[in-house]
Amino acid sequence: MLGRIIQLMSIALLILWAPFSAAKDVNIEATDYRLSFSGRVVKDWTNSDVYFNWPGVALSFRFKGMDASIIMNGRGGRFDVLVNGRVVSIINTDSTLKKYSLVKFDSQQDVVVELVKRNETYDEMVLFDGLEVNGDVLGHRTPQKHIIFFGDSLSAGLGSESHHQQCSSDETFKTSNARVAFPTMTAKLLNASHSQVSYSGLGVIRNYAGEQRYHNLPYYFNKAGAVLNDSSAYEDRHPALLVIELGLNDFNTDLKPDEPWANVEDFRHSWTDAYVQFIIQLRQRYGDVPIVLVGLELDKDDPFERGINAVNEELLRMGERSIYIKKIDIKFDGCLWHPTEVEHKRISTILASFISEMSLLND
Repeated sequence: MLGRIIQLMSIALLILWAPFSAAKDVNIEATDYRLSFSGRVVKDWTNSDVYFNWPGVALSFRFKGMDASIIMNGRGGRFDVLVNGRVVSIINTDSTLKKYSLVKFDSQQDVVVELVKRNETYDEMVLFDGLEVNGDVLGHRTPQKHIIFFGDSLSAGLGSESHHQQCSSDETFKTSNARVAFPTMTAKLLNASHSQVSYSGLGVIRNYAGEQRYHNLPYYFNKAGAVLNDSSAYEDRHPALLVIELGLNDFNTDLKPDEPWANVEDFRHSWTDAYVQFIIQLRQRYGDVPIVLVGLELDKDDPFERGINAVNEELLRMGERSIYIKKIDIKFDGCLWHPTEVEHKRISTILASFISEMSLLND
């Protein structure tokens, strides 16, 4: 009789325990092998944390369960949350470590969850501490060719979700989204993964209006993020292709009297030399991969047009044969005279077609 009572009590305890066990939230460390990243990330293996900064960096995983949350310090950035490729929410962060809901279902679901950094931030790296889930996390990435994009506000998607040119700073911030800018769209059309090093206002040697002279875009080409003095070692995939979209900020405004060039022609020569040196740096870092220089369709006498043609001529003279120039007529109908999402889609279609036609991602 005593044995029967003990058996019944054991069954009762199992019944009571089962629901609580199934519903218990599971913590997944940020460095867990099942989590995939697209873009440059810094992994702190000691504390199991991941840091990132560049716009367009994405975290993704397959999830079988009911709800999942992320614990991070977003440093004031904004993030799109996607489920099976569809945007379900936008996370607005501050500069504190907090838990944010990613998905919450009424029943068990089997989905792919993605978090994408929409905008630029400059002060600190985003801290991703981990996930808290009610369910199972699984890996899902398949091998893809990788592209790295280097650019300015066009690549970063400044104002890409806007519909007019005159915008407040708050509207510009809220409508900026790297996920719908041409680098992400181009990579998607080519079934490739991508990283981007994009910083609004920066040029090859001269920034917009000649400001912030202490840095330029090439300064960041091998950095984990847009944080000026950060020198963290990062992880990223080796690229099969590089795409550079630079020069608008260099040439977009008149030279100031206190800038170090006597005239536009003197500046153009310096810019050409600096651009060639930048490509030499990229060659030393990434080897003999194809490089596409994206320019605008401009009048043949325009300084920017003459500059990028001079870059191509000098590279050919040096024996470079893997440099390709694609000039695109871009419409600037969005915030602060930047492309809208519709225009980014058109740019990406043109660029992806060019890359495919030239077989630049083929083995």
